[in-house]
Amino acid sequence: MSIDPLYFSMLQAGVSPNLGVTSTQCVSPATPLPVANGVAPFTSLTAQTALNTQDSTLDCLVARANHTLFVVAATGVTGGVVTLMGSMDGVNWVATSCTVTTSAAGAFASSLANTPYRYLAAKITTVISGGGAPSVMATIGSC
Repeated sequence: MSIDPLYFSMLQAGVSPNLGVTSTQCVSPATPLPVANGVAPFTSLTAQTALNTQDSTLDCLVARANHTLFVVAATGVTGGVVTLMGSMDGVNWVATSCTVTTSAAGAFASSLANTPYRYLAAKITTVISGGGAPSVMATIGSC
């Protein structure tokens, strides 16, 4: 029995031949976080407040069915909504039922299961409001 050289070299490099992602992503050097059949968390929005802002897009390489939207609201935030957007082609987008409503500073999360999308992005669907310099950061995870 022989092993394909490309397959073998990918395994040695810690890359999954089927997924194209590393088999272990690190949260910190001391805490490895295994990524099984998924992609590493991706920051889609950074310090944003404006309605309909949709910054960066996560390409999952294939359609994945389970997604998490993690939003961190800065000090001063009193309101706003961030919605997880999904697409199969990266051009035509739909709003999913995965939303996070912010009403204060802190971390918030929402999940969506059994709904495949290849491309994901976070979009501000209600203006992020509040005193000082209110803003949100949104990170997406998908598997």
